[in-house]
Formats: sequence, C-alpha cells, structure tokens
Amino acid sequence: MEIILKRVEAGIIIPLRHSVLREGQPLETAHFEGDDKEATRHFAAFRDADRELTSPLACASFMHNIFMDIDSMHLRGMATHEEFRGMGIGSRLLDYSIEYIIKESGIRFFWCYARIKASNFYTKHGWEHTGEFVEFPGVGVHKVMIKNVANHKSP
Repeated sequence: MEIILKRVEAGIIIPLRHSVLREGQPLETAHFEGDDKEATRHFAAFRDADRELTSPLACASFMHNIFMDIDSMHLRGMATHEEFRGMGIGSRLLDYSIEYIIKESGIRFFWCYARIKASNFYTKHGWEHTGEFVEFPGVGVHKVMIKNVANHKSP
C-alpha cells in the first residue's frame, strides 16, 4: 500500500482524532485549543488510492509554544486508525512531521503528553520521559516526553 504524507487543515483530522482519542465523548472534545492558530501544524497519512485525501489513516498536530524555557512544538492528537496500526504508518508520519517542522521553522525541540500505552512508541523514536505524569479527566494518565533534535541534520 502506497502512503501519502501531507500537511493538512485541522478539519481533515478531527474525525480520526475523535474516533481514536475521544471515543464515546462529544465530537467537540477532539477540537483542541490552538488547532486554528497560525503556527499550528497538522499532518496526516493517506492511502495513495484516496485521491481526495479525505480519510486519514494517521494524524498528528504540533502547536508552537515554550516548554522548559525552550522554543518548542507540542505534539498533540497523534492517532492511527486501529486497522492500520503496527504497519509503520504512524512512525513515518511522526518522522515526516518533525522533519517538516525543522525545515520550515528551525525548531528542534518537541514535547508531548504520551498516553501510557503509547509511550513505548515514542521511546522507540528517541523521545525521553521527563519523569512527570499528568492525568487528564476522562482521558487518563499521560507521561510527559521530550525529543531534542538539536544535533539533527536536515537532508
């Protein structure tokens, strides 16, 4: 299966974000504060056969902010459709998104609140646990994780 990785508008990824991360909750819970800010970047992976690019297989959003006094991007709402997990699509999307942001903005510091069950995914991609845990009501406990790609060389 051929995959297309692309920067998209928030509206394209909200349904996937809702079905994976906010199942059983109102749709508006999948809209995050900052989704519409100019510096926010949304990314999605699509099947090549999806010519209209309307049904993402995976998604991720990055919101510009300051974390630990460092200019950074906050990864939020990363999700992969259940049917397509374990196929490397989320990995490819994460790598693509980070590379895109580095090339576009020069920002090389990323952080997220990782669900406990997803923390191994991030660890495999070079993210580190800060030791902090945060509980989001109705969503669960998350680990605070960071990725500093200060030495990363863009191709």
